[in-house]
Amino acid sequence: MAIFLLKTGLVTYEEALAAVRERIARYTSASDPEDVLDPAGLRDVEFLLATPTPEGIHAAGVLHYARHLAAEGGEADLATAKSLLDKVNAPGLPGQLSDLNEAASRPVRLTPGQVAAFTFGGSPLPEVDGAIVMIRHHLRAEPDDAQSLMNLAEAQRLRFLRTGNVADLDASVATLTRVPDSDERSSFLGGLLQLRFGVTSDPADLNASIEALQEAVDITGDDPMFLANLGRARLIRYVYLRQDDADLDTAVRLLVEGVAATSPDDPSRAARLGSLVQARHTRFDRDGDRADLDQALLAGVESVRASSRDDPELPERMLGLGAVHLSRFQVTRAKDDLKQAVDLAKKVRRALPKDHPLRALANEILGHAR
Repeated sequence: MAIFLLKTGLVTYEEALAAVRERIARYTSASDPEDVLDPAGLRDVEFLLATPTPEGIHAAGVLHYARHLAAEGGEADLATAKSLLDKVNAPGLPGQLSDLNEAASRPVRLTPGQVAAFTFGGSPLPEVDGAIVMIRHHLRAEPDDAQSLMNLAEAQRLRFLRTGNVADLDASVATLTRVPDSDERSSFLGGLLQLRFGVTSDPADLNASIEALQEAVDITGDDPMFLANLGRARLIRYVYLRQDDADLDTAVRLLVEGVAATSPDDPSRAARLGSLVQARHTRFDRDGDRADLDQALLAGVESVRASSRDDPELPERMLGLGAVHLSRFQVTRAKDDLKQAVDLAKKVRRALPKDHPLRALANEILGHAR
């Protein structure tokens, strides 16, 4: 059974261009060298220059010029700025560079804030970057503020979900190393490492993720989020790294416990049920036990019902349910199961763009249903 590990809403060219321009504007206003020297800005520039336009080349050149002002010995940035800016005709450029020179001569103007980074989920890249700056300014006064460090790591994770660049995820992991041990930190770190495994396929990331998530469970005992997260990680290891029966059996147990401990109105219930469907279905494929298949079907129906219509995970849950119906048809030859599998796969295929990876799974279900 396919388990989709990585779901990023990749940033558009216009969004990356806006992020670079906003970074330049913040430096002009706040004179903060840390902002323009952040490697994230260079990654955005690299993205722009991969498909260069006059606007992108101009923004890239001005950012390099600002970096030259912000860093001691910034000759390389100055040379890059000149090379880029020589390629474009920007009438307002002299005034823009003059404003940057003036900004470099002023003291930093801090705009600290205790930002709840999760509220920026799905926000455009410039807004996520603005949150990162506010949190960093707060940390200058309170460098050991654990909650602000967690918020910074979350904002960096959100940046990764926009850009798909693993360096943003690396920055989030690095920030978490500054946070004292706690169940919340362990759970967050485990999630980040699992996310990074989806990019790198590095077994060390997934194994470290499981260790961190186990620490969170050991501390809290029966927190449904921690139980379900650990269960999903053990399932992923079974599917992608090694077919260790203990991983799969433990995944089913943890997900059953996690779902049972989740209240009916918890917004995370649908996701946990979806993971339980995957675990039960995977164990049915291993053992052929109808009890797992029947329980997977019940969980699948509930996971779809518990999902809001605009939930981005709904198509995956619908396909998970469709795959279970198809498996049950292959066992019982019940025509209703075949019809349900086909209907669910067709609905998902109609709803998704042609390049969406879930369309391949929908087509696979339809192919087996013929």
